[in-house]
Amino acid sequence: MGKIYQCIGRFAGTPYTVKNTHINLYCIEELCYYIVHNAELMDQTLASEELISWVNEECGLKDLAVKIKERLHHSIRPEAVAETVLNYCHYCSADELERTLKVIKGVCSESGPERTKSLAEYFLAGKRYAHAFSGFERLYKYAGINGDEKLKGECAYSLGVIYAELFFYEDAAERFKEAFEISGDRQACFSYLAALRMSMDEMEYLKYVASLPSEYTEAAAVEEAFRDAKPEKIPEASGYEGYAAAVKEEYREMMAG
Repeated sequence: MGKIYQCIGRFAGTPYTVKNTHINLYCIEELCYYIVHNAELMDQTLASEELISWVNEECGLKDLAVKIKERLHHSIRPEAVAETVLNYCHYCSADELERTLKVIKGVCSESGPERTKSLAEYFLAGKRYAHAFSGFERLYKYAGINGDEKLKGECAYSLGVIYAELFFYEDAAERFKEAFEISGDRQACFSYLAALRMSMDEMEYLKYVASLPSEYTEAAAVEEAFRDAKPEKIPEASGYEGYAAAVKEEYREMMAG
């Protein structure tokens, strides 16, 4: 059975929007939950006047707002705000609080590509593909400019995953192939061939696979996986055109600001 928390303050009419993940929070308990379970995503935006105003005006917790403001006079680091909020709400044990603050402190020392990678992985795990794509695409370009082949391969694979999730199998295959050529990873090889299998008819695929060099060793594993898969697990792209178009439109709107 999960923990039971005594709620304090009131439910907000206007949510607090976490800037880097675009998550809306409607009460102080949701803020506590978000901090503890997403400690690796905390950044300097947590230490803000906007949060203080929301806690005061929307949650009706004037005394907590004062405590946060006083704390910011001494430290503007996000772990200081997190500690103030979690202690006030008695949300977690001392050990859990210590672990949470340690993670926030460590992650906030990250900058640039490390931070972008953490956020992109978070968005991908949450199936928020437009934001994930934007992050991995920026990292891919960064890796290319800086000659970081390992990061470039990782980003190519992640972009392939996003394309595959959106049923753009040809685009996914290109990314997986690049990841395999960089890393030699068998999973990237499998994903490349599986994406090809989805984008071609069976005879066309088999003819193409027969022409591949010997290092493409996962063809048998792909066929075995397709034999074991139930038909409903392998959807046709045509059934998802509307969904894919909606995600692309979300991406365009996000990039337009």
